[in-house]
Amino acid sequence: QAFTKDPQLAVAAVKTATNAKHPEAVADALDSLIDRTEQGFASSGGTYWTNKDFARGYSEKLLKMGGEVGEEFFNLLPAYIEAGHHLNDDVDPIGGTGGSYDQLAQHRSVTLANSMVKPDGSIDVNSDQAKAMVGHSLFHPTALRNSTPAMNAHLVKTVKFLGDPVTGPEAAKVLKATTAPTDPGSLSLVRAAVGKGGTDPVDENDTRAAVVASMLKPMQQGSVGSCFSTAPVRLL
Repeated sequence: QAFTKDPQLAVAAVKTATNAKHPEAVADALDSLIDRTEQGFASSGGTYWTNKDFARGYSEKLLKMGGEVGEEFFNLLPAYIEAGHHLNDDVDPIGGTGGSYDQLAQHRSVTLANSMVKPDGSIDVNSDQAKAMVGHSLFHPTALRNSTPAMNAHLVKTVKFLGDPVTGPEAAKVLKATTAPTDPGSLSLVRAAVGKGGTDPVDENDTRAAVVASMLKPMQQGSVGSCFSTAPVRLL
């Protein structure tokens, strides 16, 4: 059916599914993405892309990302598209397009963390700001040009964990009790995590943002936990 509707996108889906971690998610999403491509990824307000080649290229990137992240990725997509957040592709709302992969992931994780941590130290992954930032990281065209699939897969799991009615409040308690460090080594770690200079002051919000940012990134190095630090942390 896909080949009769959009052969080019169908071919891309087959190639993606061949090596994807979640080929079933690619297959399930293909039909709806073909329809959205045809509609120029129209928002609920009626705005859309007029360039069908651009829309098809965007679909191909979504298929690749969804193949790595899984079904949850495609479940979150409709709300983002209907809100029209994707249509302003001249900006990079999540930031961090330059530098190495580590720098890119660090910048994005801190931006996401700051959107989730409230001034009183609690976590809210369901606020409009947090939902928009998560959507930007997963779906924005500029973010997809500099993609972080491993981080996005972990991001989806962590947001689900933090938004769970049981585990979320427990995590919020721990975070709210987190205070700014006084040890020079710990201060340096927090400064590096949130992008502060070597002598800049560090407060509780910086520390909490650093903690949540670390939770939003996968701890493993590739497919294994391959150093003396990550191995025991993964075991715990």
